[in-house]
Amino acid sequence: MTVLKDGEYKPATDSEMAELFANHPHLARLLTDSDALRALPVESASNILYESWDLVGKRILSQLSRLPQSKMFLVAVDPDG
Repeated sequence: MTVLKDGEYKPATDSEMAELFANHPHLARLLTDSDALRALPVESASNILYESWDLVGKRILSQLSRLPQSKMFLVAVDPDG
């Protein structure tokens, strides 16, 4: 794992990893338990549109915009511009 510090990606320290795991126990389980990672549901390739990169990007952005953490990105940075 890496962390962006001062414009450079540097390896995460043990304390940073401990903080990540404490704040996000679901990620800790996935990163430390390969069985939990393998148990994640994966869509079959026939259900995913791969006609072009822009369709894939739009689909990903659409799914990400539904997350509560994304609300700050849905507001225009310069609404008058």
